Amino acid sequence: MSCKKYYFLNLGCPKNQTDGDLLRGTLNSLGFTEINNPVEANFIVVNTCAFIEQARRETKGEIKELLPYKKNGTKLVVVGCYPVLYDIRDEIPAIDAAFGLNQVDDFLSYVAGKERVRNLMSRFPMVVTIDVATAPSQ
Repeated sequence: MSCKKYYFLNLGCPKNQTDGDLLRGTLNSLGFTEINNPVEANFIVVNTCAFIEQARRETKGEIKELLPYKKNGTKLVVVGCYPVLYDIRDEIPAIDAAFGLNQVDDFLSYVAGKERVRNLMSRFPMVVTIDVATAPSQ
């Protein structure tokens, strides 16, 4: 399999930034390459925040700005607080998949395949442990 490239946009509080760093590190461990421009990405990941109205507006605006990059099979995947608190796919149907941070295994399986995730978790079982319940309120 050729190396898949991903673009990662982190939004929100410091806890969200930490969760995003863990996700990016896990993707890199699975052999993916992070790029700084969504143009050449195989998938785009937006780590969202939704605790206050301003964060929800910003999140939706950022996602809508990324929609033109969905071409030639590029997937737009939303993770983080928004999919836990709201059904963002109802609000923006062009999103390919949405996962709360309590669904990290499902997210990784979606982008990498279950077998690759199983192999990684057998070597590093703590690498995908993220607890969205500890996110600070804003």
